Amino acid sequence: MNSDNHLVKRNLAIGISIMCMAAVCTSLGQLLWKLSSKSENTLLLFIAGYALYGIGAILMIIAFKFGDLSILHPMLSVGFILAIVWGRIILEEPITLQKLAGITIIIVGMIFLGLGSKKK
Repeated sequence: MNSDNHLVKRNLAIGISIMCMAAVCTSLGQLLWKLSSKSENTLLLFIAGYALYGIGAILMIIAFKFGDLSILHPMLSVGFILAIVWGRIILEEPITLQKLAGITIIIVGMIFLGLGSKKK
């Protein structure tokens, strides 16, 4: 029975990791869409954005094999955090107190979800 519990935890960790990779891909895809709106390479950036977004969707499907939807899907919230980071680094957007509060709430929520999954 301990072996089964270890397997469930291992699978969940794999699922969360894959879901975080999906969040990276989808957030980068959305960044490319934003950049395409003010670039000379509009079509290239637009297509690359869709490709990354599609890869993110495929990764989500794969991740769902490793755990519960109610635990894994909210991990896509990492994408919101990444959007703020990409906006700051690439688009030179400010990080406001409200954005920091939002990041904190997202992180706390993911911690609560992770703790809630340990009841299995």
